[in-house]
Amino acid sequence: MKKTCSKCKIEKEITEFYRHRRACKRCHIQDDKRRYEEAKTNHLYKVDCPGGYYYIGSTTQGIEARRRGHFKLRKDASGTALYKHIKENSLSKEDLKYSVVKEFQDPEEMRIAERELIRKSYTDPFLLNKAIPLRNGTDMSKRFCSKCKIEKPAEEFGYIDKSHSSHQYQCKQCKAVMEKNWREANKEKVRMYNREYQEANKESLLKYREANKEKIAKRYKEYREANKEKIAKKYKEYYEANKEKILKQKKEYRERKKLLDKQ
Repeated sequence: MKKTCSKCKIEKEITEFYRHRRACKRCHIQDDKRRYEEAKTNHLYKVDCPGGYYYIGSTTQGIEARRRGHFKLRKDASGTALYKHIKENSLSKEDLKYSVVKEFQDPEEMRIAERELIRKSYTDPFLLNKAIPLRNGTDMSKRFCSKCKIEKPAEEFGYIDKSHSSHQYQCKQCKAVMEKNWREANKEKVRMYNREYQEANKESLLKYREANKEKIAKRYKEYREANKEKIAKKYKEYYEANKEKILKQKKEYRERKKLLDKQ
């Protein structure tokens, strides 16, 4: 009985194959050797995706192992930027093209080269890497913002965890804009959360207000002085949107006042 090898395409005796293997023993051993030799080398690689997008990475496992890893999500991990791009666009392994940029003997040299390559391409909108990896020997006093793609001092980034001095990927300015946009898009959710928080902490909030009356009044006054135009514009917009309701409330107030004056 004979069988055709899926690798060398030569028809051979069935004894030349491992059980349930499509490749012959010779091709299978050669493939294992190739993977072993590849795994010994530290690779700086690039992944090209449909639409011109690309990802830069490094691996000490070998390209084939890393290729499989990009389609898996480890426990307690949000996944790489490439993993997210794959899931969002429903890409398959055939859609991605892997190419080795350079091979290194020293893994630390490879990681430094990876950082520099990402740094040079960081402003490219087609680059999928969201952050520049921090490596040994790099300048920790500056960071690149993953949103505006501008290098800024580390002080302009908030902390993820102050005890470990771990900075956020977005600068404070971009983070503030992102949070503002989220609040605008989730007004009802924010309003409900604030209401629930105030109800749950009613007593402590009242105590704080009583103990800090002057401080709170001063802060409100400073805000009103600095934002006169903004407050006037908001009031005008609210008045235009709720004109009938406001006029009705004013009328009811005047009627109640007249009754009180008569008494």
